[in-house]
Amino acid sequence: MLSHIQPYQRPQNAKNALEAYIYALRNRLYEGLAPFLKDADRDALAGRLSALEDWLYDEGEDETKSVYVAKLQVCAHAHACARMLPRV
Repeated sequence: MLSHIQPYQRPQNAKNALEAYIYALRNRLYEGLAPFLKDADRDALAGRLSALEDWLYDEGEDETKSVYVAKLQVCAHAHACARMLPRV
């Protein structure tokens, strides 16, 4: 399922992929998933994404590839779960 994560050979590639997932999930919260989420739930999830993004640009600026990949796997799992919801 997450085989697309493995090709990242360098930390920067994994970091860029994590950043892209954060943006994709945030967009999905406010667009595709909006009809299925309560405002409080959406805001809580958006807050978690913002915290992850803040980490990425602060403490996570120079992490190892394995750290980025681990966080990316969490995002990928959340994104996969979100895609199972019906679209409007």
